[in-house]
Amino acid sequence: MVNRWVCAFDIDGVLADFEDKYCQEFGYENRHLYKLEERLAGDEKAIREATKFVQDPNIYYGLAPVEGGIEFLRSFMDHGYYVIIATSRPKVCESVTKRWLLKNYIPYMKLVFVNSKAKELNELGQLLSYLNTSILVDDNPGVLEECQDYYINPLCWKQPWNEYFFPKVWWEDGKVVCQEFDETHDIENYWKE
Repeated sequence: MVNRWVCAFDIDGVLADFEDKYCQEFGYENRHLYKLEERLAGDEKAIREATKFVQDPNIYYGLAPVEGGIEFLRSFMDHGYYVIIATSRPKVCESVTKRWLLKNYIPYMKLVFVNSKAKELNELGQLLSYLNTSILVDDNPGVLEECQDYYINPLCWKQPWNEYFFPKVWWEDGKVVCQEFDETHDIENYWKE
């Protein structure tokens, strides 16, 4: 058996642009907040509608890819990583998620559904640790922080709600850029370390 490094990628916010679809439906206010419940604080009706929206498998197939996310995932494959897709999408979205990954030519070795990454951080950390994951690419700073307890190196895909989490990666001028606090460099330097 070949021993490979393992990395995991989140889908929504890293590979799929869930945020754009959500904002079209519920508005662009409070984008600096990760949790939808916090964005809609005090509006119980909107929170119920947002929860229903997130649970609806039909919204996921039409999501646009996040610019650069798929290219970044492929760069891990090119460097010999075993790639896991880890998502907190509802399990009822499994079929549409697989179709979306296929439609967008996203290579991966394993797809795992975690009930809710925001609520089940230990479950995700334990699962990824069990799968010998060394790197997690996600947009949720809470998840990335928690996974460090399992010796999983975080790479934060840049979004408005994770401004203060590092190292951060994003797509710029046709390449992935990595920022570690005050130092920004081309991701190719990452592979040289």
